[in-house]
Amino acid sequence: MSAITVRPYRGSDEAALLTLWNAAMRCDRIDEVTLRTRVLLDPNFRPEGLLIAEEDGRAVGFCLSLARQVPLYGQGLEPELGWITAFGVHPAHRRRGIG
Repeated sequence: MSAITVRPYRGSDEAALLTLWNAAMRCDRIDEVTLRTRVLLDPNFRPEGLLIAEEDGRAVGFCLSLARQVPLYGQGLEPELGWITAFGVHPAHRRRGIG
């Protein structure tokens, strides 16, 4: 087993993230349009909030988190809060300490 590295999302990760998401979350699959509109184009999205776990240059896990960048009506930014909105590890890499 090679070492796992964790780094922030890069634009070039989109296809690998989509494949990984659908493998890891078989009951919550998404398509390219949904990934873009609900995740990557969300005004609260920041690349540093989407961590990609890699082994030998292949994406094997991810953690999507956010802190509000756009005020929510009646709640403001809530700067003390953050949320993990999606998390997944490829089935072939589970139970190996990645998640």
